[in-house]
Order: sequence, then C-alpha cells, then structure tokens
Amino acid sequence: MILKRLELINFKIHSLLELDFTTGINYIVGDNGIGKTSILDSVYYLGLTRNPYNISDNKFVQFDKDFFWIKGFFLSDDNSPENIEVFYHINNGKRVNRNEKTYKNFSSHLGLIPILFICPADIYELVHIQENRRKFIDQILSQQNKNYLNALQQYQKFLLQRNHLLKQQSDYGKNFTNMLDAINSNLIPLNAKIYKYRAKLVDEINNLICNIFYSISDIDIPVSISYESNVNIENVNNLYNESIDNDLRLMHTTVGIHRDKFYFIFNGDDISLIASQGQQKLFIIALKLSMYQWLSSHYNEHAILLLDDIFDKLDEKRTDRLLEQLFQFNLSQIFITDTDKNRVVDNVNKVIKL
Repeated sequence: MILKRLELINFKIHSLLELDFTTGINYIVGDNGIGKTSILDSVYYLGLTRNPYNISDNKFVQFDKDFFWIKGFFLSDDNSPENIEVFYHINNGKRVNRNEKTYKNFSSHLGLIPILFICPADIYELVHIQENRRKFIDQILSQQNKNYLNALQQYQKFLLQRNHLLKQQSDYGKNFTNMLDAINSNLIPLNAKIYKYRAKLVDEINNLICNIFYSISDIDIPVSISYESNVNIENVNNLYNESIDNDLRLMHTTVGIHRDKFYFIFNGDDISLIASQGQQKLFIIALKLSMYQWLSSHYNEHAILLLDDIFDKLDEKRTDRLLEQLFQFNLSQIFITDTDKNRVVDNVNKVIKL
C-alpha cells in the first residue's frame, strides 16, 4: 500500500496542508514544533481510524476550530486506488469514508491499510506498562487477521457481561448459575483461539528480533518476547471452574486472555530492570521493525512504516546501522521525521522540508 497524496484541514497545527509522496523513503525535515509529527499522526488515522496515543480526537482539532478533516489517496499493491477520509467534529463525532462510502463500524476498516508507527513515547509506554504491550500485540494481529479481531471483540463483549453478572449476582437469584455457565461457554473457546494466535505471533517474532536488534545495535545480547498466560490450552474447559471463588469474592473475572502478560527479555531478564535507556530504545525499534517485517510477510499488502524522531539520542554509528537495516527491508513506503537537515542520505526517495 502506498500513500500518494495527503490533504489536511484544521488538523493540529495545519490549517491547510497538501502533500504528495512517493514510494520508498519520504524524509520530512524541519525544526521542532512545525507539524512533522502531525503528518504521521494523520497517516495513522487513515490506517487505524484513531490516533496513536489513545487520547481524545478533539485534541487534534486546531485551536479555535470545531472540526478536522484528513484525506488520503492510496494505491494498493495491485494498483487499485483507495481514497480514505477521516472527518471529526467536536459535537458530531467521527466519520470514516472509504471511496466516498461511510463505514458503519470502524473495525471494518482495520487491515485495509496496514500501518506500524514508531515514536519516542513507545520507550516508556511499552517498556514499563504491561497493558500497552498487550494492546500492541492486539493491534498487530487485528490488522493482519479479521478472525482475530472478531474473536477479540466477542471476548470483550462477553467479558463485560460476565463482570456485570458477578457484580450484580444477588439480583439474579436462581438464574445466576445458569447465566454464568452460558457466558462461560462462549468465553472458553474464545480464550483458546486468541491464545493460539498470540502464542504463534510471539514464536515467529522471536525468530526475527535477535538478528534485527544486533544489526541496528551491534550488541551481541539475546533478546526475545516471553508470553505468560493463565489460559492452559490443555485444560481450558476448567478455566472458570478453578477461578470461581475468587471471581465471586472480587466480583470480576480474574482469569482469561485479558490478563495475559508479555515480557521483553534482555540478556535473560526483563528489559525494564537491567537495560539502559539507549538499549531500551534499540530494543523497541527492533521489536517494531520485526513486527513490520512480520506484518508485511503475512498480509497481501505491504505495510506503511512511520518513524517519528527515530534518530533522537542515537549516536552516528547506530543511526547509520538503522538506516542500513531499513534499506535492506522490502519497503513499499516509509515516512521519517527529523530535525537534522544534514542527515538526509542519498537513498532517500523524497525530501519534504517544512
């Protein structure tokens, strides 16, 4: 998938902006505070219908305005045009159009334009917050596999029902046990299905991440992802039988794939405990590049890669190694923002100066 043209109205700092892009590397350079990251944010909206930071859409409306509008003109790998619009009004909410037809459900759009974003906030968000690691895994799998997305949505729906039932158990009297059993019977196969997808992804990423980490860091230390779940795939039917006492006492569901944990392992220990900030950044870059490579190889469209301020706090040697690694990928399109106008390299396909 290639983004050929981007048009913005009232999006963050940009009152009106129109940009044309090319295949390969699009290098966006300029001083801080002039809207480089906003361009990447808008591309992310076009791919995932939301912003990368899980904050309110109204934060992206230009000051003193009441709406923003984003339009992207894409070309798929088979040269089919795809025109995507995201319109948000502070009073009327958000609307997403594909080729002038409005989506009823935003989730129907996921996977059409696969996108992976690497930004400075990833270091803290992924290294230190377990829930964000799980959300990141879900985001990658949801873009690649509609079956996974549907299973996850169904799981979340039944989980809400189960938690509500546990909180209001006294209101249901004799019907409580039958209602709980009915919800459990829906949740059990969803737990097994989601677990298998996650475990398979982790196994495949672990086959990629070590080589990429070494290539960009020149640090010969083993790195990996460790997946921990209380879902025992061999005995999944007893999942809720074993937890029922705790669930009733705490009035919420204490087991299941929503409690899964992912650990980032650096030289045999959790990365948040032993790695320096520089090593953490290199690990997250390697992780996301591994996910990019996996996403592109498991999907019929090449993903678009967004790199925001990726070279900040990297020394010249590792900057060169990272660029070399990017050139080795079979990239369809990549966007890089940078403040250093002198770092533009010969291999860049287009330079955009703001």
